[in-house]
Amino acid sequence: MPLNIVIKKNLEKDINEIFKQYLIDENLHYLDDDLCFFQYMNFIERSIHPKPRKVLEASTFYVPEKLKKSYEILKTKITEGLDINIYLSNRIFDTNYVDDLFNFEDLVHFHLGSELEIYEKNQKSVIKRSKELAIALVKDDCIIFLAIKNHEDEDIWNNSGYLDTLSEEFPNQIAYRELKELSSDRLTDEEIENARKLGINYTYQSSSNKCYSTIPVLLGTKAKGFKKSLKSSISRVRAKHSNQKIRLIYTLNHHVEDIKNEIVEKQNPGIYEIKLLKILKMDQFLFQIKLIFNGNSETEIILKDDSMSISFRGNSR
Repeated sequence: MPLNIVIKKNLEKDINEIFKQYLIDENLHYLDDDLCFFQYMNFIERSIHPKPRKVLEASTFYVPEKLKKSYEILKTKITEGLDINIYLSNRIFDTNYVDDLFNFEDLVHFHLGSELEIYEKNQKSVIKRSKELAIALVKDDCIIFLAIKNHEDEDIWNNSGYLDTLSEEFPNQIAYRELKELSSDRLTDEEIENARKLGINYTYQSSSNKCYSTIPVLLGTKAKGFKKSLKSSISRVRAKHSNQKIRLIYTLNHHVEDIKNEIVEKQNPGIYEIKLLKILKMDQFLFQIKLIFNGNSETEIILKDDSMSISFRGNSR
């Protein structure tokens, strides 16, 4: 008997539990709510994936003598593709922290300490915190150092000079932000700060008379929130957990018996074996999973937003 059945299951809670477990595995600070997915993406976005990168420096970039040794060690780690997340802010471990400099401008800051210390909240090793911070743009193939600022400098977080430097010296690295044939106001640092506080995306006219947009901000657990699209983040999640069977498979298995029962109730066609095989695609909010139905008929599950649609054709045996 041929079948053509559509069954819907709500997997929102299950998906949340998967990413909650990822948060626990990383020993991260998180809110135990229904937004664990976004919290984990916030951590992934702000983490730097270890891989060899070139080191580039702005023409005005200057390293004080007392920091040169620490900076050279950091540069070596960058070029060798070692883990440099230990140089980032401790706030990286707070998955609800909103980093405005990163969210709106794609910029990070590195501490330039020379010794390791233990971060008490999660007992992870980090570079000893320093008053001096190196502001940089992290790209897939390079890291561009723009300035070294003191943590107490008024213009460290809201500084239009960073974008001016990138526009003048590294325009190709921020070309994706340029709004061609448009113009904008030259915002003051105070105006930039106010826009960020309100969670407002803004445009900015650089000193080279090019108009740039901010990084589009995605609303997350706060009025202003997490950064841009999650496509690249989810790819990094897959890479990070490539040595595990993705928990989604096991979670979906919990629904198999329910699916069987619904088949029986709708068609009473006989006994069926439904077996989850593999994840075909994991892209943004769309998960596609292939199933084997009766060992020979293929079935697709599509999960979009918070519901799962299962459509299949097969014969009873």
